[in-house]
Amino acid sequence: MSVKRFYTKRFLSIPIFLVCLNPANANEIKGSLTATSLVSDNTLKKPVDPIEERQNLYQAGLMADYSNWLVDADASYQWNAQEFTENSQDDERYVDGRSRVNFGKKDDPAALELSHSRRMLLVTPDAVGLTSNQQEREIISVLPELRKRIFNADVVTLGAQLVQVNFPDNDLQDSEREGFSLGWVHPLSRTSLLQAFVQQQNIKFENYPLADYRLSASMLAYAVELRKLRYRIELGYNESGPDDGIKQTAPAYKVIATYESGYNQVDITLGRELTDTSFGNGNLDNNVTLPGSDGMSLDINRIDRVDAELKWETSGICMRCAFALSVSANQDEYLEKDEKSVSIYTNGRFVYSFSSAAKVSLSGARSEQDFKNEIVAKDYTLNYVSLEYSYQFLNGLSIRLVGRNEDRKTTSERAEGTYQENIYSIGLGYKF
Repeated sequence: MSVKRFYTKRFLSIPIFLVCLNPANANEIKGSLTATSLVSDNTLKKPVDPIEERQNLYQAGLMADYSNWLVDADASYQWNAQEFTENSQDDERYVDGRSRVNFGKKDDPAALELSHSRRMLLVTPDAVGLTSNQQEREIISVLPELRKRIFNADVVTLGAQLVQVNFPDNDLQDSEREGFSLGWVHPLSRTSLLQAFVQQQNIKFENYPLADYRLSASMLAYAVELRKLRYRIELGYNESGPDDGIKQTAPAYKVIATYESGYNQVDITLGRELTDTSFGNGNLDNNVTLPGSDGMSLDINRIDRVDAELKWETSGICMRCAFALSVSANQDEYLEKDEKSVSIYTNGRFVYSFSSAAKVSLSGARSEQDFKNEIVAKDYTLNYVSLEYSYQFLNGLSIRLVGRNEDRKTTSERAEGTYQENIYSIGLGYKF
């Protein structure tokens, strides 16, 4: 039995971002330990001859926030160890999470942002969610910025961007991004502002220099923040391509809006951008509970991406209830080959609290994947339903009982990727 490697030299970057988050200085620091035993009736997610197996999952989490007159920092990491008692798959060890440290406040003449993130991704868009079909992506960024106030209210900014993207198990996708940005901020009122910025990045792939390219962007933004409504609208264009090759241009836009009223909150996002299979969305958090690839493919490709999401959260159904529903769509068009994908996700979660300690939740999710070139990837639909009961004791201990069903159907003639799986688990946790 082998264990997938996750300790690399790159992993040593994590403590750099936790320096400011030691217990002596942190405004808030939380930790958690969890041990879960689960039984799957189809551990390899196969259409026939399912294998039943017990798995053990151990997790350790850290969340921290820190702030003083100079620094703002936050961190959220989770260490995971998964064991397969019948050796159906290799035991898995990995870290998932992110951290950020900002030196300099909003009105300071100079600032420096350091950030780090790790995220698990499917190796290809149509891969089945086995641990052997997932890989880690680590992103480290250094963003210095100079600011100059002019005309009493306007601010001009000049920034640099140094970003390293690492794949410990697939160094073909490793990339470096170096660039600069120039911005201008003009307050229109106490609740609105106008912003313009341009940026340019040189993207280099250490192990495949033929894929190197330059990315340029220009945007004009308008932002408003009212008591119940906040929104930001960005309009511009992107251009990408090699220095001596054909350039691709595309309009760029982003709309982010949040409306809060009483027991309800509605969030809307809409955007279009140029990215690539290495960087994707930059390890941003999302509301999708199902495994995804973030555009990952076996080759290096630039991507013209359009995405949208609508999310509704409410606690107004009843005094003890909370409900959330989101619908999102993503379209990736690969610029170097005849490939295009459309993904539609639906997520819902209902929580009923019997008391401050006892809760039951019902969750459901659906993923629909449509690929233009089915020779490269096969269309599929994945449905997920989960029922969970949890109880939190006064001493920080907790217990969780979970039953989950996964149902995946694919267009493959040999039914590859089609399966049904039931998982039952019991977990003990401790928060401190």
